[in-house]
Amino acid sequence: MDKKPLNQDIALKIITDYGSVLKESNSQINPVSVLPHMIDEIKHAIVFTLQMLESHYQRGACDEDEYRKNIENLVDSYAKLSTFIDDETAQRVFEIENVAKKILTDKKAREIMGRNITIQRDLDFAKEVLDGLEKKQAVMKTAIISEAEIIRQGVKNTIQASMN
Repeated sequence: MDKKPLNQDIALKIITDYGSVLKESNSQINPVSVLPHMIDEIKHAIVFTLQMLESHYQRGACDEDEYRKNIENLVDSYAKLSTFIDDETAQRVFEIENVAKKILTDKKAREIMGRNITIQRDLDFAKEVLDGLEKKQAVMKTAIISEAEIIRQGVKNTIQASMN
């Protein structure tokens, strides 16, 4: 997929739109259709903004607390992209979670569930999906932290080279 050219305004708009979706989400799992932009566009905007932030920080245009807070927010936002999955799987997990909640609060339902293999398979499926997303989120967070460090070094080297 070709990356659309970004500038500061476009990147911030994409991130702001995505942030609005994150504020409304309180789930470990989200349907991808609620995203205001494609996942790759959001990733690209976050990386672009990391580069922009690093450049501003290295040039003294923002203080360290503001810089660190913004970096942390971008890293977390990037990692949370892993919670957005295909709508069909998300819907199935939501339905399974609702059944599980009912089972946990109803003794008779728990007795029936103990004898029902299909429900147990569904619960296992939901757990597998959620565990996989948790691992994916950790991997994505590690990747973007590494990317941020590469950006930091690149901007620092560019600034030092321009001063020589």
